[in-house]
Amino acid sequence: MSQNDFATVKSLVNYGANVSAINNEGWTPLMQASKKGNLEILRFLLSNNADVNALNNYDQTALMIATEKGYPYIVKALLEKGAKVNIIDNEEETALSIAARGGDSYIVDLLVKAGAHINYQNSNGCTPLIIATLNNNLASVKELLFAGAKTDIKDKEEKTALDYAKSKNYLDILEILKTL
Repeated sequence: MSQNDFATVKSLVNYGANVSAINNEGWTPLMQASKKGNLEILRFLLSNNADVNALNNYDQTALMIATEKGYPYIVKALLEKGAKVNIIDNEEETALSIAARGGDSYIVDLLVKAGAHINYQNSNGCTPLIIATLNNNLASVKELLFAGAKTDIKDKEEKTALDYAKSKNYLDILEILKTL
């Protein structure tokens, strides 16, 4: 079910196809719909009891995939169906870490409101705030700060988001972090 064709997917499901079947990489049809941003197929699969929190071979969920692709409407639909926001993939990233890297502040907001651990530290000790800073994602930095992200957390290199903003000369982010 890797095609982006609703009629095909609907027909396959009506003939008994497993909506939670996996391919050799552990991807489900729901993950494929999330990757392609197809809300119609996604909703259909969810209405047919697709596992919203299934993990692929990289321990990624459909939510993480939609977040990485930057599809806020897919993220929202998955959250409405109970997608867990604090699952950690094999890279030790959460959906919020991925969103902070991608720079979509609306997705950051959706995940925070859904209960994402705002100060989670990955294997390098980086928080979503540090990740957003490293990627010069001003809107995500603002969203994380507004949501209460701690600015004094250090990563494994003993650096904070402020330290990275200084070293990379990200002046807009630096200005915000210096005022806190």
